[in-house]
Amino acid sequence: MRTIHALLLLFALACGPLASQPAQPAIIWDPSPNYTSGRGGTTIDSIVIHTTEGSYAGAVSWLKNPSAGASAHYVIKEDGSEIKQLVANSNQAWHATYYNARSIGIECAGFANQASTWTQGILPKLYDLVAWLCYTYNVQAVHPSGTAGSSSAQPYTGVGLVGHYQIQPWNRSDPGPYFDWNAFVAQVNSRLNPGGSNDVIVDNVDPGFKVNSGSWSTGTSASGRYGADYRFAGSTTGAPSAECEWRPNILTTGTYEVSVYYPAGTNRAIDAPFSVSHANGSSAYAVNQQINGGGWVVLGTHPFFSGTRHALFLRNNASPSVVLADAVRFRFISAAPAASAPGGLSATALSPTSIRFDWNWATWADGYWIDIATSASDLSSQTGSFQNFNAGASNTYTWNGLTPNTSYFWRVYAVNTQGGNHGYPTPASVTTPPNSGSAPVLASLSPNPAALNALLTINGTNLLGATVTVGGQAQVVTSSSATQLVMPLHPATPLGAQAVVVSTSQGTAGSSLTVTAPAAGLPAVNGVNPDPVRHAELLTISGTDLSGASVTIGGAAQTVAAGTNTITLNVAPGTPPGTGRLLAVTTGAGTAYATVDVLPAWGSGSGASDTGGACSTTESRSLAGLGIALLLALALRRKVRKAP
Repeated sequence: MRTIHALLLLFALACGPLASQPAQPAIIWDPSPNYTSGRGGTTIDSIVIHTTEGSYAGAVSWLKNPSAGASAHYVIKEDGSEIKQLVANSNQAWHATYYNARSIGIECAGFANQASTWTQGILPKLYDLVAWLCYTYNVQAVHPSGTAGSSSAQPYTGVGLVGHYQIQPWNRSDPGPYFDWNAFVAQVNSRLNPGGSNDVIVDNVDPGFKVNSGSWSTGTSASGRYGADYRFAGSTTGAPSAECEWRPNILTTGTYEVSVYYPAGTNRAIDAPFSVSHANGSSAYAVNQQINGGGWVVLGTHPFFSGTRHALFLRNNASPSVVLADAVRFRFISAAPAASAPGGLSATALSPTSIRFDWNWATWADGYWIDIATSASDLSSQTGSFQNFNAGASNTYTWNGLTPNTSYFWRVYAVNTQGGNHGYPTPASVTTPPNSGSAPVLASLSPNPAALNALLTINGTNLLGATVTVGGQAQVVTSSSATQLVMPLHPATPLGAQAVVVSTSQGTAGSSLTVTAPAAGLPAVNGVNPDPVRHAELLTISGTDLSGASVTIGGAAQTVAAGTNTITLNVAPGTPPGTGRLLAVTTGAGTAYATVDVLPAWGSGSGASDTGGACSTTESRSLAGLGIALLLALALRRKVRKAP
């Protein structure tokens, strides 16, 4: 047994570490009585950044006071000379309401509205602490976009490095507009991977492995397995009935070699169907699992963006007997250069309080930030009226809540883990129209009652540009005019009698709707993943009573592999791109509706290269090509922008 363990250790060392372990910074234990014991079985997946809105000493004293009703796991002194831990990581601190069970809270001494809070004393200690926590608890070192709704009835669900303002936007703004999220993420990742290996291995027992559908048994007897066990499913010559996935947390945007590991055997499939979702779309491979077991079998080399948006999938439509799911390796080949500047910037004033911003895809961009200000000087200096928003992997964003009859200067920043560049529009500003017109008026809701996933139609007047909530749950409007709004009733909408609120810049109108569950036997859609999805990317639709379903997205028919509770499809190239595309799932019993944002395939949008970045269109590279790519990445590496 010791010999086996030694061989496994040597093998692991040969493959390289998954990430370098950051050192734990010096921490002073100063316990607070304000906590909830344990995590209730919830996994730590987030770190929440706060500001104390006061001094370090005052914050520590207050958070230890039983009458405070508040606490945090850590508090960092103004100059970074001390970090105090008030609550054990295994327990829940009282710092972020409904996020307490899933997160670690860090208070930074200072004020959200003061740029002087973020000094080179406090920031490096924050980076060190967060990197150590990310490594220890496998938290993604990414800053998710978005915020909760206007109340706790519309909670936030982002994973990774989160601001307090995202969880409670109705009464919190910390860490504030001067906190540099881009630099924060880059600095944490540099500590997690200081020039070392970016390789990621996902075994069938790791958090990145997931059974999406069907029955997958656990095996331990076959030799040549990776780790203690593996999973297997019976194969079928018809439509697949079982699917699993390996979803890595990619630290550095770049090119990776994808390999699979499995124990070979005579009853294995000779054409096990693997599908790699990557930055250029999706690539399929058929693997003969009767041979080459007990080692890494290379599928191909592909570009990947940071985070967890890409995955490797295995289905069971193969022959003859079983398909095996064991381990997958994403071996780092080369880093991407910094994201190029996006082009094609345009802005359209939709109402006195909203502007839609659009831009073209930028080569190697993980995501985009949009910056606005009411003066050119505020925009360039990132002061005063400056605001920004993380639009994520999207090339459009509608900014609401703006001031009527006001000019806004703007730009878009394309970024990846190596840095990024700004794109600037021509003209440099866009002006909202004056606030005029009448408040919305509602005439009828149809149907009423309405089942989840049914199409709800709201008729009335002055409805153009309206937003809609039902029972506090925001709805995605798929068709809008001045007299009619159409939307699929969101699956998270509460059941029973619910308030319907229709809002425009001119006012608000209300009505009531009885929400019901779909009738027995009717198809129901509970979720789509990923959202947004790109052309040719694998989309998974989960729900109930989906057997034999057909699917359209934006009116375009899709080719599906359907099970009872899961549908998978590669989004058809002819599917119209855009936000909130209507998704219709139809069986003999009826139709269920949902929405999904559809993006072009990586590299297909104007302003991007035809390969979506610095990756080859073939499945291999010469050593010379790799060297050139590495030199290019180093030459083009830039400092991270100084704006969050």
